[in-house]
Amino acid sequence: MKAAKLPVEAYCAKRCELYKEFVEFTDSDSLKLLRYCSTRWLSLLSCIERVLNQWAALQAYFNSHEGLETNTKIRDLSKHLNDPLIKAYFKFLSVALKPLSDFNIAFQSEQVQIHKLDKEMTRLIKRMLGCLVPAKAIMDVPLKEVNFGEGHQLADEDLFIGGDTKAFIRTAEFPVPTKNKFFQTVRAFYEAVLRKMFACFPIDSQLLKDLRILDPGSRMEISPDTGRDNMYFVW
Repeated sequence: MKAAKLPVEAYCAKRCELYKEFVEFTDSDSLKLLRYCSTRWLSLLSCIERVLNQWAALQAYFNSHEGLETNTKIRDLSKHLNDPLIKAYFKFLSVALKPLSDFNIAFQSEQVQIHKLDKEMTRLIKRMLGCLVPAKAIMDVPLKEVNFGEGHQLADEDLFIGGDTKAFIRTAEFPVPTKNKFFQTVRAFYEAVLRKMFACFPIDSQLLKDLRILDPGSRMEISPDTGRDNMYFVW
């Protein structure tokens, strides 16, 4: 006699109910898991934060999954959730992505924000540089002249990774090779972000600099000649 096949919806409902039991067992928040969409990259931070919130429940669920021994995906997920290095990466990204997310959200406002773009681009780049290089390397130096490559960066213990990440690494007691791998990845992340920003941000745009004249908050930083070369008169 053939076993009756349940519809996909039934399997999904069954898995959801089973997962709820692990949520309650691990005393986790009862929240929906979010799905990352590559075309909406701002969802990445929310997904990372949600996975961290549900980490214990997810770990318990996949560790006891019936397909743990036969399903490669289930086995890989269980392995990742039990790897403290993976959790350290998630914790790091939850703080490292915050400035990038805030920057993008600010410029999705329905209000005109272009007059703030130059100031906010500069602020974001300096903030990311400050996570990787000493403050003295940034002060009074044109942004494009700041050297953030190897040999000019902060020591591992001074890199910005967030207090929660630092505490987790201390608790996890990573062996030296694992700790070195983590910090190498952190450096690579910051370097990639900075290279991308310098390549894509119009930080040399005189027009954007002149548009700061429209920002009341920047009026004390603007010279009387600001915008003169970019003024157009309509008759």
